Amino acid sequence: MALSVGFAGLGHMGLPMADRLADALVGRGITLTVWNWTGARAGPLAARGVPVAGSLLELAAASDVLITMPPGTAWTSWTPASSAQPPKHTC
Repeated sequence: MALSVGFAGLGHMGLPMADRLADALVGRGITLTVWNWTGARAGPLAARGVPVAGSLLELAAASDVLITMPPGTAWTSWTPASSAQPPKHTC
């Protein structure tokens, strides 16, 4: 069974980390899928063939391992079920 890794949060730190992770996982039988609240941030990874989840819930449900890079402390208490909108970016 192949391992699936989800990466949420493609900001200033997250995008380079996910990019390097995508490089490291090539040919290892591990699937990387990404998600970001603003979908355009996933563009560079999508252009490389990295799948982009339609929602955070979709990403979490499909991942054996989930890595999160929230943009600030306000995100640590937010869940998709608790609000229609996430907190405003704090960084």
